[in-house]
Amino acid sequence: MVTKSVQILGDAGAGKSTLIGRLIYECGGLELPQLEKLERNGIREFAQIANFYENEHMPQLFYTPSSQYVVDESKTPDVFLWVVDATVSDSGRASSHNLASLISTGHMRPQDNLVVLINKMDLTDWSLRIFEEIVRTFSTVNSITESKTSIIPISATRGDNIVEAPKEYPWVGSILPSQFAGCELVSAKPLAYILD
Repeated sequence: MVTKSVQILGDAGAGKSTLIGRLIYECGGLELPQLEKLERNGIREFAQIANFYENEHMPQLFYTPSSQYVVDESKTPDVFLWVVDATVSDSGRASSHNLASLISTGHMRPQDNLVVLINKMDLTDWSLRIFEEIVRTFSTVNSITESKTSIIPISATRGDNIVEAPKEYPWVGSILPSQFAGCELVSAKPLAYILD
């Protein structure tokens, strides 16, 4: 099994800690002693898991079928996850500008993958229109990075499209680039499969 580094950045309040906690919890980063310690400390929310690991100086890690991922603060991780809040009214324009700035100035240099996660889709009732608007905003990101780039909708709180697509919203698992003006960055795969 290969160990890779991942850094998770994005908008303030976009759900980065919730995403880390969800990945640790759902993708095998918790062992029984750690789970017992979380329960003893009254930790019940995914964002609290990420904070607990950080406070305890424990590595934040999770697994995909072929790799182990360690959350890292490096400027050059193997994978960058950029988290966007789908509920923000500017269709991700400020977030897209911030991402482009970090990449173009060299403050962010993913080695393998850049994954733009449109989070909190559950709070938009999985609105395809909102997702399309945000995809259009981020569609030029691929031109400023050499990394493989993907854009996917998720709900870190509910766990939708982390390991499997939400069944209530079939459009998520059947996304085609032709739906998004040929934007090849859009993926129908859940996050764990994009990382694998």
